[in-house]
Amino acid sequence: MDKVLLGFIDVLRHAGIPVGINNARTALEAVSIVGYDDRERMRMALSSVIAADSHERELLDDCFKRYFLSNNNTTSQTTPASPETDTAKDPVAGDQQQTPMPAKDGAANPDLNSDILNDLLAGDDDALQLAIQQASEAINSADIRYYTQRGVFTRRLLEALDWPQLQQSIMAMEEGLEEGAGGSGSGSGLGEAQELSARMLAAARDRIDRQYYLYAKPQTQQLREQRLLTTPIRMLSHMEQDSVHKLVQKIARRLNKKYRRRALVHQRGKLDVRATLRRNMAFDATPFIPQWRKKHKDRPQVFVIADISGSVAASSGMLLSFMASLGEILPKVRSFVFSSSMGEVTDLYKQLDIKDATEQANKRWGSGVTDYGKSFVNFSELTQGQIRRNSTIIILGDARNNNGDPAMSVFKDIARSCHNIYWLNPERKNIWDTGDSIMSDYGIHCHSIHLSNTLADLEKFCDYLLKNN
Repeated sequence: MDKVLLGFIDVLRHAGIPVGINNARTALEAVSIVGYDDRERMRMALSSVIAADSHERELLDDCFKRYFLSNNNTTSQTTPASPETDTAKDPVAGDQQQTPMPAKDGAANPDLNSDILNDLLAGDDDALQLAIQQASEAINSADIRYYTQRGVFTRRLLEALDWPQLQQSIMAMEEGLEEGAGGSGSGSGLGEAQELSARMLAAARDRIDRQYYLYAKPQTQQLREQRLLTTPIRMLSHMEQDSVHKLVQKIARRLNKKYRRRALVHQRGKLDVRATLRRNMAFDATPFIPQWRKKHKDRPQVFVIADISGSVAASSGMLLSFMASLGEILPKVRSFVFSSSMGEVTDLYKQLDIKDATEQANKRWGSGVTDYGKSFVNFSELTQGQIRRNSTIIILGDARNNNGDPAMSVFKDIARSCHNIYWLNPERKNIWDTGDSIMSDYGIHCHSIHLSNTLADLEKFCDYLLKNN
């Protein structure tokens, strides 16, 4: 049964749950204790040792239901074929999809000239499910990757069970009945063969469908997410916005999990004598459980300034979404948006969902001609005396000031008063400083400049920010 559990762990990895070697070993030990008989108890045990949050628990529950229902060899009833299936794409003709009347009791079984088919004809649904599972493993049905491959894998599965020979036998018996050459048991034998054919077809389709949802669908989702990650944000359609926001939340969960402060006692460093004595008072101060000194790393105050004018509004919305979703590890974030003037949207993003907050911010501050100089003056007034030496400022914009006053002295004062100032530019580097762009003038006062053309660029910057602050 360890092979079955390792297969389930592989399914979880396909679904996006990062199950490491230690987690897999712990899962094997947990299942060896609770056993395989009580599936609900087994599910709870796996969830407690593998899932790290509520989202991963939901994924695990869904995969558990699909996987162990698919691998259950004692299913009492085979799922019938779906009436919505397109017969033109099925591996067999539509005439053989209808379930015939069962044969009469006591009728002789037909000789199908196949050990597999004769065993299935004499067996029950449990024997059929076992044969389907073994044939599925033999043809490597877990290799299915696309929805259009279902028919191909279904045919391979049926061929592994000698299903084409069954069809030939059915055709021969039908021809014999038409010519009147069949004996008294030919009609009942034909009925049993047709019934077995229909049950095999339904069971094969059901197995391949389950394999698709277990192995192929998560990979299809990963391919779709990869395309969204690498497509320039300005080229994403409105129909893809919901998918993009879900992807942002997924990336934020991954970053939160990677950088959050774990409540673990690391057994390294210098011994904390006082904490050790307090922790071991129950043992008469005998230091059975040593406590180690830990450095407290204070997260910096982060100020986000986003240009939401038409040229870079989409990229700014994505950055604000990222920063709003990283509240667990960056709790001190204040967000500001501007076009011709600046306003703070910190509370707006806390009270509303990301989509509604972005719409309201664009409606209130997204109009007018972009004026970076005036906006930096407004920012200095809104945060007067609040920017400290441990503060980090993130600016997203194309630095196109429409040939206006850049207020460079104000920007210099802002840069000197903070610890780090990062500039994210959604434009390619080869067009910086062209036209009305003054990226280099601002850039010489920044700690670093990063490209923010795609979601992958924003994810890379957020990872850099969390790692270095």
